[in-house]
Amino acid sequence: MQQQKKKESLSFLIKSRSVKRNSVKLSELKGYSVIFNTESIYYFFLNSSYREYVRNCSHIFIDGAALSLIAKMFSLDVERYHGPDLLEDLEKEGLLDDAVLVGGRSENKKLVENNILKLWINLPFLQNPQDLAETALNKINKRESIPILLISLGLPKQEMVTLLMGKEFDLDETLFIPLGAAIDFRTGIAMRSSKTWRRLGLEWLPRLIREPRMFRRNINSLIGITFFFLHLLHKKFFNF
Repeated sequence: MQQQKKKESLSFLIKSRSVKRNSVKLSELKGYSVIFNTESIYYFFLNSSYREYVRNCSHIFIDGAALSLIAKMFSLDVERYHGPDLLEDLEKEGLLDDAVLVGGRSENKKLVENNILKLWINLPFLQNPQDLAETALNKINKRESIPILLISLGLPKQEMVTLLMGKEFDLDETLFIPLGAAIDFRTGIAMRSSKTWRRLGLEWLPRLIREPRMFRRNINSLIGITFFFLHLLHKKFFNF
């Protein structure tokens, strides 16, 4: 029982399943994945459905300078792989040509019109993940091969919808990526912070100034990174 809990702990998951940029072939990744940042930690500890999804993930993309720094302080060999960078790499490798995007703003249709994505599924505003998953599945021809399925509904709803949708697919054939607002940077709806801010690990600051609604998310992130630090301290001194 103790060993099982250890394997389900956040530190174990990050250590064993995090993806390093340029160290793997993205085309070979299949199954559930998660873009994991400091706000993700908040939901991991406080939302059982989100925690279940992360534990089912085969691949974790570490998104957040603070998360990466604290992980390295406790000898977790991880590398930051930011969501927009992941999307950029997928496009450069030609992996988005047959990809399907679920959710997000109406501007996403331009990605299909410009032959960047195969299909965009517009979803109504619904709170219930089950209803969203069923609506999306009804619009997908599951007989066709879908190598990459992107979901843009916001954290943690998108992960819960992904888990429900994945039950109707072969996880050995499809890579599921809940990517949040990363798609908004690609369509130009959102402006990405400059490389200087990114190198400093403060990419969130200009966005917070532009979008005050991000304040609540930053509070969640602060709580999340505190949880993570305490979790690693507990593991270090009590071996769990």
